[in-house]
Parts: sequence; C-alpha cells; structure tokens
Amino acid sequence: METLTLKKIDREELLGLNPYFVGLQSDTQSELARAFMETSFERDSLIISEGQAGAGLAFMASGAAKWSKFSVDGKEQILSIIRPGDAFNDAPTFDGGPSSGDVVALSQAIVYVLPEADVMRFLGKTDFSKNTAKVLARRLREMVRLVEDLSFRRVTGRLARIILEELDGQAHLTQRDMAAMAGTAREVIGRSLKELGDEGIIKIENHRIIIKDRQGLRGKLSLDDQE
Repeated sequence: METLTLKKIDREELLGLNPYFVGLQSDTQSELARAFMETSFERDSLIISEGQAGAGLAFMASGAAKWSKFSVDGKEQILSIIRPGDAFNDAPTFDGGPSSGDVVALSQAIVYVLPEADVMRFLGKTDFSKNTAKVLARRLREMVRLVEDLSFRRVTGRLARIILEELDGQAHLTQRDMAAMAGTAREVIGRSLKELGDEGIIKIENHRIIIKDRQGLRGKLSLDDQE
C-alpha cells in the first residue's frame, strides 16, 4: 500500500466540506472551529477500538483510515474507508453506546474531534440538527447498500464498485483490504483483478489500478446471484 500524502484540511476548510456543517451561521462555525481537538496518528495505529465509549464526533483532517468489524475467528469486513473531510464515530456520540468497530489509520493521519458535550450543545441549533438527521440517513443508506452488495452482487461487481468509488487510480488499498471490503478472500480478488485485466477494463501498473474502460467497469455493477 502506498503512503498517502499528508495534506491537512484546516478547521475552516472542514466546516465548508462536511455535510454536518452545511449552511451554519458564521458565529456557529467560529464556535465549532474553536471546539475541535486535534490528534495525530501513525500508519496502522488504532484510532478507535470496538467497544470504546464515544469520545466525540471525529473528522479526518488528513490521511485515511478504515472502519472494520472482525469475526470471532479474525475475519475482517471493512465497512467504509474514511478520507479527508469525512466524519466517523457518529453512533457512539449520539446514543452514548460503544463503538461498533475498529478504526485503523491507513497512513499517517490527523483527526479533529468535536467533544460529545459540544456536539450535544450544538444540536440545539436548528441547522446543525437538520444536517445531523441528513448525515445519519445517508449512513443508513450506505449500510443498506453494503448489505445489497454482499447479498446480491457478484464479487467482480463488488470489486468494480471499490475501484470506481475508492481507488479510481489511487491504489491506496491492498488486495487484502479490497477482499475485506468485498467480503471475500484475497485470492478471489486476485482472480477478479486478472479477469478485469484480461477483458481490457483495467490494467495494473506499478501497483496502481488504472481504469481503461470506465463504462465496462460500470457494466459489472449489475445485481445478480453471488458467485
């Protein structure tokens, strides 16, 4: 896996990027910017552990991380990739329960945290409350899509979506990571990559996946029985 460039999003830029903060008044944004706490993490560091109590609403300022669940026998399912500007640790912050998975840095990373007490205080502001409802609704849709992927889409289709939405020429994920996202074995991902390469849809160059036929790759997204 390549090391991601550590380009930091400052607090004001984050407030303009993340959907939690869309349309907030300037005085509210100024209060939020002052409330953020900043922490740095090395690659492969555990940012949040499963079962950890909610420490606040977290935002990726630079780098990337993965949110994963593990079975009792150690099998990993990556639930999402967290990139600069993205929020995470939402559920524990809002319901007071434990984290439902591990968040691990895929590179050097900088994280901003809005403490839980500040989140609750800002929820009293109408615009922030409306934005929060929209973000959580989107989270639900993402989980439904993950279930749809694992239940009805062939492995090659799942891989096609990962390439289109997560990689698209950036190659920041290993085959093991892609397998954990697709709910399959690394060897199956290897065969699927070869299949897409043989069809002229992608090529792998210097450990990077390059899309040669975007339309052909999108054609792999159709729902069907699992392989």
